[in-house]
Amino acid sequence: MFQLYKQRNFGALISDTFTFFKAHGKNYLKSYFIISGSILLVISLVTFLLAKFILGGDEVTRSMMDNGTFYILAFLGCFVYLVLSLVCYSVAVFYLKAIQEKEAPETKEIIALLKAKLGKIVLFPIASLISFIPLITLVLIVSGAVSALIFATLGLFGSILGFFVFAVMGSFMASWVLLSFYDNLTKDNGFFTSMGNGFTIVLNGFWKNVGATAIMGIIVFAVLFFVTVLPEIIGTFTLLDQANPEVFDGSISILSIIGTIFTVLLSFAITNLALIGQGMIYYSNEEEKGNNSLHSQIDLIGGESE
Repeated sequence: MFQLYKQRNFGALISDTFTFFKAHGKNYLKSYFIISGSILLVISLVTFLLAKFILGGDEVTRSMMDNGTFYILAFLGCFVYLVLSLVCYSVAVFYLKAIQEKEAPETKEIIALLKAKLGKIVLFPIASLISFIPLITLVLIVSGAVSALIFATLGLFGSILGFFVFAVMGSFMASWVLLSFYDNLTKDNGFFTSMGNGFTIVLNGFWKNVGATAIMGIIVFAVLFFVTVLPEIIGTFTLLDQANPEVFDGSISILSIIGTIFTVLLSFAITNLALIGQGMIYYSNEEEKGNNSLHSQIDLIGGESE
């Protein structure tokens, strides 16, 4: 049985993430794709059409940019994309919540939890417009400026140090947002209370939490690069050798559609690794605060005595 409530060091945060998938991977991914499958297809289609629309550069696109319609549609599209993405991300949150009660939760139980918190999922990106998004923008600008200054001062060594600073701050912000999301959906806290709790959790064991977040981010990026980006680059250059432009255009269109769907499905699927990793951080902190594992063992003993 997978132990959710557990105090974890840096190594355990990473190893327990993989242990979770060994114990629950099949059941978890089944629920994930049943709930998120149709949503991911919609995201794939919208992503492809939006990219084609922007890169097309035709008169309709330029006209919409001139009168501001494009930017309104782009904002609405980004918001819908965020909400749909958060619905997919919430499966990890609700699954970890559900295994506290049942070893192998059914999909309908995850859906029930999702429906109960759907309002919070929609509210999260709205509230983030006046909280996380300005903060993330500020942190990225400051981190970039500091990194550039370090590079200008120290040269090659400075570029390495600057990248380290940028990576630490980026991982810190990513962990803060995701842990706030966990707290907001797992408990009855409001957005800003959860935002404060997420900040506190990241700082409670800062280096192990940020380090584990960075490692998971690197793993996700590496998998996506070697499985999607690299083959796409090779495939494009291969098609460029074809003599018939019409065949080339048709092949590019088909490959673009298939590639977009595959990339979206894989990127969201592999992101579950990072999401469950944040869950390990969240429940490790919960254990440090309340000794929940001890209470669970007492409850089990009480149940057996009855």
